[in-house]
Amino acid sequence: MIKEKTLQALKALHLLSFMLLISCLPKAVINSPVTDTTPTVETTPKATAVPSITSTTPNQETATLIVSETFDSVTPSRFDFSGNVTLTFFSQTSSAGTKIIDYGFEDWTGFNGTNSPAPNYIFSTAYDNYWQDHMNGTSVMTSCNSATAYEGNHFFHNQFYTGSIDACLGTTPSSINAHSSLGVGNLNYPTGTKNSTQLQTAITSNTMVMRLYMRCTGNWSSTQPSALDESGGLKFIRVYGGDGAGDDSSALLKLLNDGDSADPSFGFYDPGNLDQSNFSVGVNWQDGNWHPVALKVVRNADDNSSNNVTMTVWVDDWNMNGFGVSRTITVPDMGSKFDHISLMENWSGKAATAGIAIDIDKIEVWDGIPTSELPATTENYQDEATGYSLKVDYGNYTAVPSNSISLTSVEYGTEFYFTYLYKYDEAYDLRYGWKPFRMQTPLTDSGSYALFFNDNASGIISSMSLNFSPGNNQTGDHSVCYWKTPPPQTKGVWHKFELYYKQNTPNVADGVFVLQIDGITVMNETAFLFLNANETFTTFMLPSNGSNSAGIVYIDNIEIWKSRPY
Repeated sequence: MIKEKTLQALKALHLLSFMLLISCLPKAVINSPVTDTTPTVETTPKATAVPSITSTTPNQETATLIVSETFDSVTPSRFDFSGNVTLTFFSQTSSAGTKIIDYGFEDWTGFNGTNSPAPNYIFSTAYDNYWQDHMNGTSVMTSCNSATAYEGNHFFHNQFYTGSIDACLGTTPSSINAHSSLGVGNLNYPTGTKNSTQLQTAITSNTMVMRLYMRCTGNWSSTQPSALDESGGLKFIRVYGGDGAGDDSSALLKLLNDGDSADPSFGFYDPGNLDQSNFSVGVNWQDGNWHPVALKVVRNADDNSSNNVTMTVWVDDWNMNGFGVSRTITVPDMGSKFDHISLMENWSGKAATAGIAIDIDKIEVWDGIPTSELPATTENYQDEATGYSLKVDYGNYTAVPSNSISLTSVEYGTEFYFTYLYKYDEAYDLRYGWKPFRMQTPLTDSGSYALFFNDNASGIISSMSLNFSPGNNQTGDHSVCYWKTPPPQTKGVWHKFELYYKQNTPNVADGVFVLQIDGITVMNETAFLFLNANETFTTFMLPSNGSNSAGIVYIDNIEIWKSRPY
């Protein structure tokens, strides 16, 4: 991203929209009403530039900045609007998260009545009988049946079967629910020194991430009754908001037994619609080995409106670098704050008929996105994308190819460099792909070059294609797709798009096309036949239609240069 913005823009930036809802919004996902359409804009200084495409020194002699738009001091009068377009302003920035809980049970001293079993023990309850259930059904140990900790020397063991003594615990659990709640503050039990983190005050953003290592032990198999799954599965991680009690105030990730399946399922429960969506992740997490699980919960709104929570889970991906499985749900009493987390509550009144347990190690809770989820460059983009951004709302599968943000009245010429930052909303539906840009010539409206992000039915972007669409007068590489694999396109964080284009000599395949995403080179082609005619591009569309995708994409820090600036 170029930060030497000392050269004057030569042409105005015009945004034309057909049937899209486009707004200037902050980097975070906030849908608050705005009554003042021309407020004073408070901008935030930009961070040091991230290294750009190709070389390291500016090509000041030939490169000219022709478009520069950060949306930080925009007023409605500078835009030519058409269609259903509104302009609103907010001032908020995005940033990496803060770790508020980091616990591996290494300070364990042992259960001793109501006394705290460890100086930093994270589980707590307000009730004596709940604490008794916790001591009877759980313990921290260094090994059992040759099973050891994932990290360090200690791990947490939770047995759910109440019909006999658990060999690891040396006791018979008194309840299938061990009442393992954390982030609840300084409750009555255990007494003495313990972790007193309270999520209500510790988490100040709309995003919470919990990640841990889990291991299934015992009879996770078909020997268990099908009723365990008929109840929807084990309430594995339950994130409470609102008043901190009941289904209506919690976002819930479940585990299903699935018998002897090599690909057992998870489930997202939607309390607002009394519905549960089950899914598999291609991992046999019941195989007796340690598996990392990361859960991100985002409050999309504070007013308990529909679709107010988005949950995303990653399995065997501690750093959350790949695509997780996401669902947007309605939690009627989630409110404006996270309250606490409960682990491994119960099977909704169902009971196991044989020993079935889960071990836990290395628990983390974050306010916001863990730093390790963001590649170094992407984390810098979080700092760059400050102040205001452009919001493009594709609605609910209503976009058509003509819907786009068009940058016209710009003489792009035969060589240019183009870059911008973009971010998918947490609730963006990735199943249908989207086009981060499209280029057009005046020869024909239908003829253009379009870059597509393609994905599979699970919403994972698995490929990318540069498509040369046929046009009446465009006789280059028509209807040719160049398939590439893009880097991970994580939702909720900013990504950087960079493109360098050099027009081919008429009828000669010597065109140049270089594409980088998040600093990773995806395409570097030097023998393209773009057009046979001696023609130049006149229109950028960014992004073009979302292939009928539903959701919101944010755009910021657009720059277009004649020639390569670096």
